[in-house]
Amino acid sequence: MEGIYFYWFAWMGWIFTTFLMKKTKQRLLYTAIILCSIMLSVINVQLLDMEVNSAFLFLLIISYMSFSIVKAKKQVYYFIASFIGALAYASFCLFELYDPVWILIDKRVMVSALILYVIFMLVKTYRMRIICSVISICQGDLFFSFVLRTLSFPYEIGAPSLLDIVAVTVLCISVWEGVLKATAYFDVYLLKWNKQKQTTYK
Repeated sequence: MEGIYFYWFAWMGWIFTTFLMKKTKQRLLYTAIILCSIMLSVINVQLLDMEVNSAFLFLLIISYMSFSIVKAKKQVYYFIASFIGALAYASFCLFELYDPVWILIDKRVMVSALILYVIFMLVKTYRMRIICSVISICQGDLFFSFVLRTLSFPYEIGAPSLLDIVAVTVLCISVWEGVLKATAYFDVYLLKWNKQKQTTYK
């Protein structure tokens, strides 16, 4: 069922930001983005004779706006990184259209893995990984839709399957960031424990 990953992980994210995160402006922002994405996911709009999902537009606009948090030189670099990710996404979709036999597992998982590989190779910070991955997926879907439009094929931009890919990708990046923080915490804890142990034996 297309869209199931998106709703499942979005509600999980909402529960985490609402009940487990500290009460900060960042928490409020994340919660609002998740709730707006869920509400807009059931609304489609017509743009230039194309059907576009509202959640797709919302996430793309929010991601573009988030580019303002970095300096101009880095904006260029992150734009290029996102463009490479978008080309990877569009290329995958075109190969699937040409020869779908080689899709051995769920397409959403394969595309997420491809985007994760590109973004982890090119982007180093957690926040920018999230932003660049969302832009890569959304722009890649736009590129793919333009190709299909030239062939007169009907296509919904930002379909539930794309939202699934966004959700899986963002979840994987967040889980990895959590693992890194947990590892760093335990390293500090073990270092303190070893120092206390040495002090005790002295």
